[in-house]
Amino acid sequence: MPFSAPVTSPSSSNSHPDIPYAAIVEQSLAGVYVLQDECFQYANATFAALVGYMPEEMIGAHVSKFVPPAFLDEVLDRYYRRIAGDPPSMRCVTHGLHRDARIECAVARAREPHDAPDRRPAAEAFA
Repeated sequence: MPFSAPVTSPSSSNSHPDIPYAAIVEQSLAGVYVLQDECFQYANATFAALVGYMPEEMIGAHVSKFVPPAFLDEVLDRYYRRIAGDPPSMRCVTHGLHRDARIECAVARAREPHDAPDRRPAAEAFA
């Protein structure tokens, strides 16, 4: 089933009936996000709150807006290693740059969606 709606954070899980498990992701206590081409394609409310934004403010924004400059090279290195599949999954402590300029630490687990080997655009990976 092709994805037919933009991936943003809806106020209700009914906003994305084409996304399996949308209600679970949107109401999750875990922060969930999708990056593509170094930009956010999706962020749930939990992840966005970690850095002091609303999900819709993150969509399309470059990752550098939300990472302290001193950690950006490390974050991008991890990002490109993950895209290359080395390692296939990753768990690490990462640093986020809050809207009010404080640095937030979080444990991150990066992995591809189970259907990502065909390298569809990130928004379609939820379909």
